[in-house]
Amino acid sequence: MTSQEVPNIERLHLEPGDILVLTYPQKITAETADRIAAQLKDRFGAEVPVCVIDSGGRLQVVNKAELAEASAGS
Repeated sequence: MTSQEVPNIERLHLEPGDILVLTYPQKITAETADRIAAQLKDRFGAEVPVCVIDSGGRLQVVNKAELAEASAGS
C-alpha cells in the first residue's frame, strides 16, 4: 500500500443511509482495511457507514434508494 491509501476526494455529498464503499484491485489485509476505514471515518464522520474491500479499485457511494432496489431484485 502507498502512503496515500485513501484517494483525494474533491467533493462528496452523503445522505443519511448512504454507504461509502472503497475497493482495491489487489489483496489487502484486514489490518489495512481497518486502517483505511478509520481514515475515511476521520474524514467523513464516525456515523458514516464504510465498507473497504479488495478488488475493483473504485470509490463510490451506494445511496439508500439503490440499496433498496438491489435488495428487492435479489
